[in-house]
Amino acid sequence: MRLAPIFMVANLLLHPMQGQVLQPYFHNLTQADGLNQGQNAFLYKDRQGFIWISTTEGINRYDSREVIPYKYKPNDPNSLQDGLVTGPFFEDKNSDLWFSTSSNISCYRRKTDHFEKFSLLSKEGDTLREGYFLFYTDRKARLWVNVGSDLHLFDPSTGRDSIVGLMEGNRLTVQENATRQPYRVFSPYKIFENGLDLYELAGNNWQKRTLLRDTKTWYVLPEADTLVWVGANKGLVALNPMSGKERVYRTWGDSTVRAHDVAAWGQRYLLVSTPHLGILVFDKTTRQFTGQFKAQPGRKGRLRQNNVRELFIDRDNVLWASLWPVGLDFTDLDKARFPLILDSQTPLRPDNTLGIVEDRLGQVWISTTNGVYLFDAASIERHFWSYSELVGNAANRDGTLSLDLEGKVWLVTLHDIVCFDPARLDFKHVAKAAEKAYFLKKIYFLPNGDTAVLHFGAGILRCITTGALASHPAFHVLRNASIDYLYETPTGELLAAEDRKGLLVLHGEGHRRQIRDSFLFPGLAMDFQPDVENKALIWLSTTQGLAQLDLGKRTLTFLNEKNGIPGQLYYQGFLHQKEWWLTGNTGIVRYDPARQKSIPYDLTDGLQSNEFNQVASIQDRRGRFWMGGPLGVNLFHPDSIEKKAQNPVCRLIRCLADEMVYPIRDGTKALVFNTRSVNLALEVHVLDFSRPGIHRLRYQLKGYEDKWVEASDNAPIRYPNLPVGRYLFRVQAANADGEWAGDWLEIPVLVSPPFYQRDWFFWLLGLLTAGLASYGWYRYRTAQIRRQAAIDQRLAELETRALRSQLDHHFVFNALNAIKVFVIQADVENAAAYLDRFAYLMRLILFNTQKTDVSLMTELDLLENFIRIEQLRFGHKFDFSIKNDIPPENDPEKIAIPSLVLQPYVENAILHGLKNKRDGKGLLTVHCSIQAEQLHILIEDNGVGREKAAEIKAKQSELGRTHPSVGLDIVQQRIQAFARQKGGVASIKITDLFDIAGLPIGTRIHIALPFHPEFSAL
Repeated sequence: MRLAPIFMVANLLLHPMQGQVLQPYFHNLTQADGLNQGQNAFLYKDRQGFIWISTTEGINRYDSREVIPYKYKPNDPNSLQDGLVTGPFFEDKNSDLWFSTSSNISCYRRKTDHFEKFSLLSKEGDTLREGYFLFYTDRKARLWVNVGSDLHLFDPSTGRDSIVGLMEGNRLTVQENATRQPYRVFSPYKIFENGLDLYELAGNNWQKRTLLRDTKTWYVLPEADTLVWVGANKGLVALNPMSGKERVYRTWGDSTVRAHDVAAWGQRYLLVSTPHLGILVFDKTTRQFTGQFKAQPGRKGRLRQNNVRELFIDRDNVLWASLWPVGLDFTDLDKARFPLILDSQTPLRPDNTLGIVEDRLGQVWISTTNGVYLFDAASIERHFWSYSELVGNAANRDGTLSLDLEGKVWLVTLHDIVCFDPARLDFKHVAKAAEKAYFLKKIYFLPNGDTAVLHFGAGILRCITTGALASHPAFHVLRNASIDYLYETPTGELLAAEDRKGLLVLHGEGHRRQIRDSFLFPGLAMDFQPDVENKALIWLSTTQGLAQLDLGKRTLTFLNEKNGIPGQLYYQGFLHQKEWWLTGNTGIVRYDPARQKSIPYDLTDGLQSNEFNQVASIQDRRGRFWMGGPLGVNLFHPDSIEKKAQNPVCRLIRCLADEMVYPIRDGTKALVFNTRSVNLALEVHVLDFSRPGIHRLRYQLKGYEDKWVEASDNAPIRYPNLPVGRYLFRVQAANADGEWAGDWLEIPVLVSPPFYQRDWFFWLLGLLTAGLASYGWYRYRTAQIRRQAAIDQRLAELETRALRSQLDHHFVFNALNAIKVFVIQADVENAAAYLDRFAYLMRLILFNTQKTDVSLMTELDLLENFIRIEQLRFGHKFDFSIKNDIPPENDPEKIAIPSLVLQPYVENAILHGLKNKRDGKGLLTVHCSIQAEQLHILIEDNGVGREKAAEIKAKQSELGRTHPSVGLDIVQQRIQAFARQKGGVASIKITDLFDIAGLPIGTRIHIALPFHPEFSAL
């Protein structure tokens, strides 16, 4: 267990504290804060850090910021069914709370924020409807419930209830005793009866003994088998339940103690509530009452009344005190670090501290607005002198203290100077100023023993032997200055603080004091301390902040927020182990120059007030600080003021999404928003009962911002138009010493729109639309292409048949005429050869009549017979050549081409090119090859050319000698239709050939057809 730092001062609790008052800062909780009405009875702090408070009207949950009350609501089965809570709270492994009301056992289900009630049965099987008191839960998680005089053991997990014995009382306390008996039950506070009943379990039976028969008992705090502490009407009782022996501690000062409640404070101390003395501190080691928390009307931060009932110290060492019927006061005992002496009983008559000095005997002298106090080395008050006693006039007050070179203590009031002898504790009046001429401030003693009296007039005075005050000749240079403070540096310079003008550096001795340097600033230097390492460096506490005076470099530098110290007004400072302790009008500031970090202390830490007076602070030879202000003196050792290790807990208490409340419950794991963007407002509270509502915190939304943002407790945190994404909201709080906690709250934030608003849905919808459109277009184009292909194929078939029919009668007519000529000329051999080839050709034509495509070999065979017949018909006027350069791996028998597409071109070459040739013999060549997956066919003649052939055809047409010709455009269409059917491209190129002189020498036809082994096979 932790010991409160307030008791770490040496010897502070080894004897009764005469004049010292232990007063931590109390916060208040009342019905105005939302607390249910009625008396506060039972208190509990759950695992999540919330305080639960029962009243006669219901229960309350408090998070140091707001109270959430729960009470009975008619027609709501999920509400609290009975507001009169009769027993303490117990928390199970699921963090659900169990407690008893007057009519049932109730359970608060944390996940659903609902209540359930459970009823028990009597021995006769009747439902029990009143008198419930749940006071304990054992290691088996069974609830011990006293109903009437029967003790029930109720198992919430199974619903099993068993009655195990008789027991009376309505504030039972259980003690587990592993060495003698498993359980003891103490029963105090029986109505209209005295004594304490003790129930002990012997085997399966309960045995009862009555102790303290003549004593009214209220509460029992077991400590050991042989020691329990009992709050009773005659005081705090230490009782041995084995022997029945008791010892009563009944007095505090001149008052008799009546103890209501007892709470263990660490291992050494007890806190005892009383009906008229507030809360008393009892030291179990010395067996004495050593401190008191008492009410002070009108004093902020004190108990509101001395009638204190129930006490509860939670696991974070926060004390909760029930004040019937005022409400609840609570304080962090770890923060009661600054004990008080001369604490003002009421702010209406303050004991304002003006000066403090320590003499050579270790005694501390304190001057106030009421007089002069003397404390010995143990900080016990020994003597007090009023101003009426010292100067004969109670109105002549506001005295300050100084120590001369001989060890005597000097008091300077507005008009008088008094000297004390610390050894004999007597005094003498030394000097008196003319009331209309001077108002004195303070007296200083220079190294030569000379006096320097500061006053509100001009210059510095000197106290002469006759008791008169005169202008000091050594400070003639300051005759027009208003000096508030003098300080002799380790290097011999004299520093003079001039009111609202700055600082003067004087050098010289006697009558030769001169101003060497002056540093102007619109404030006042209040205290000077030499640096522990550099003698030329002087630290100044001023009304403008902390400053450094370097006498060697002759510079004055002020420290500010950049140096880790807030921009506040400071009055006086002390250097302890390289740390500054500064007092001023905002409390106490602890400053580490090396780390450039400061820790503020204020009223909540137990200070007499947030304001401290000039020259009213010292550090004594024991290292303790005496720091005085308007409402008393704080006395502490700086080593006892430990930094708080407690980490304040951050909780998300409110969330607004697009101005709508987002439900937050205990255990909320993440914030999920189904939208494309959200206006997010978060409110975070620091759950800390030591400084409720005044914490610093910093937050960061990872994935949205890169840096921490600092804010104050309860400040709304806003993120407008937060886009879609995954984020992590982190928030961290500073503890009571201003240091950031080691842990922070982390809550994932997911902004994810519904599927019909997500990008992938729009992409999918677009793809589906595009796919459907593409599929529709594909179907349309496929159907269109198929229709066109069918038309082309039908057209090709019709044209082929027409071509064949034209070829048949045209060719047959020419062939028969040729045979006729041979017969007339009696050329039997040629007539027979012609007739044989004609018959073979006709057979080939008839064989391929029903075929659209034929093999290349068949087409070339047909073409060869056709050319030979034409050669015979024209009397061998031309020669021909058919070349087949098809690679061996490509069989011409399996290469498909449209039927009868070569014959029209060959026929045109013969009829229009070679027939009209007059010079030389004609030549017709047909060449087949495969290149780049295409079948190339070249038909070339050395006839008269197309231009000459056109002229001859025109003349014959005029003479009527022409016959109808088959158009080559039909052949071209058939070739293109064939290419489309095979999925390729076809081309027909006709080229006129010329010699070097430019004369026509023939025509070349280049036909390119698609070829691939996969579609060429017939």
